Amino acid sequence: MKRGALAPPYRATLRYADRRPIDLSEVDHVDFVMRRRGETVPVVEARSAILQDGELNVGVCQYDWQDGDTDLTGIYRAEFVLYDAAGGQLARVPNDSYQEVQVLGNLSEFHDYGADNGTITLEALPRRVNLVLYAGDDFSMTLTVTSDGEPVSLDDLVPRAQVRRSTGSDAILGDFEILTSENQIMLYLPGALSAALPLHCVWDCELTPSGPTLVAGRIRVRPQVSRDVPVEDDELPEDDEPPEDEVPDGGES
Repeated sequence: MKRGALAPPYRATLRYADRRPIDLSEVDHVDFVMRRRGETVPVVEARSAILQDGELNVGVCQYDWQDGDTDLTGIYRAEFVLYDAAGGQLARVPNDSYQEVQVLGNLSEFHDYGADNGTITLEALPRRVNLVLYAGDDFSMTLTVTSDGEPVSLDDLVPRAQVRRSTGSDAILGDFEILTSENQIMLYLPGALSAALPLHCVWDCELTPSGPTLVAGRIRVRPQVSRDVPVEDDELPEDDEPPEDEVPDGGES
């Protein structure tokens, strides 16, 4: 599927190792979990619909994509987790491997931005801009605001750019340092702040008190490799691996 796409939904038939579909009639609910390769925090961990109805659609589950689920390109590992009514975990499917989901970039869209990626010219607002930061490194970028190709005056408007864990979070994880010049906004995030951010969070930049939101998107933070404090092996992200040739036993889409 393509970046940002919410359709079609992700549908799979959950199967035993011998390829028989799993009867979900005694299962209370099923969660869909998806994590990007090489990272340790799931992008998705949410309820999946059980489509089984008696002897129809035995073992079939469906996850409906939500905003933000497919914002980042890459190869993702996925699985379904089965629970009983008491919340106890019954099984993970597949149980010996993972299903894979690949999110491709769109040919006409704006790509993820990393450190010191230069200037972004803003016309239609808000513009989606996803950032890729390296933990502990400084980050800077410049926004140029125009309308029909002409500079937009920022007089009497004060830019504000914040980072939060999610759009609904009250806690501010950090504020960008900001300088303005005519119709340009220079954003700077010091390395001490990028080092403290979680692997996945969101950000935006708006004009206050009455201006629009200029840009908004997700932030992905890549952990440092060189560091003073050792990290236990089980805390390190998994290495990227080539995709398997077949859909693993235990599930198929």
